[in-house]
Amino acid sequence: NLLRPPPQLDSDGQLPMIPFTQHSVQLVASCSKVAESLVVALLVDRGLLGYEDRIAEHWPEFAEHHKAHITVRQLMMHQAGLAAPERVITPEYLLDPPRLQSLLASQHTNWPVPDLSVGNKHWRHVTSPQAYHMATRGLYAGALVQRVDPQKRSLGTIFREEIALPLGLDFYIGNVPDQVMRDASPLHMADPVALAYVLGVPREDGKKPCENDQRV
Repeated sequence: NLLRPPPQLDSDGQLPMIPFTQHSVQLVASCSKVAESLVVALLVDRGLLGYEDRIAEHWPEFAEHHKAHITVRQLMMHQAGLAAPERVITPEYLLDPPRLQSLLASQHTNWPVPDLSVGNKHWRHVTSPQAYHMATRGLYAGALVQRVDPQKRSLGTIFREEIALPLGLDFYIGNVPDQVMRDASPLHMADPVALAYVLGVPREDGKKPCENDQRV
């Protein structure tokens, strides 16, 4: 069995198994970047935001540490140089948006980010380094979106109200209803040793992965 039971067990001490169907809700991880991009595109379409806008135009604090020239386009294309946070973003930060946004604004870039803003006459001829902003793009986009939305809604709320509900989608970015959480498929974490066996990762002692290991 490659799956470890999560810490939450039922009253009988058993792993709760919820049938997975076409209606099951599950974690989609970075697929949420598509939804995030749709919200940004929606605001651009309404003239509230522009891809060539400097982020600092809408979020002045973002300009700290030589980030004043970074554009919305560079952020959305993973070229903003903010892929790796300088400090660990703990759950306490995620539950305190003002504190989180202050932390994000104070970040140094991971590399020198070229000026691709339209004000730079050479911007079309400059290439920008790129690195996947796995966990950070959504945080920065969320802070930006909330500042330009007339109602100051969160990115998740805009997506829910403007896109998901009109289309009848059970897709949430934060603020997941309790009933949906109860019906969601539990997240099972793979046992690292068993996973190594599947991937064929060799052991330091030269033996085959998981040799004589009863967990597989």
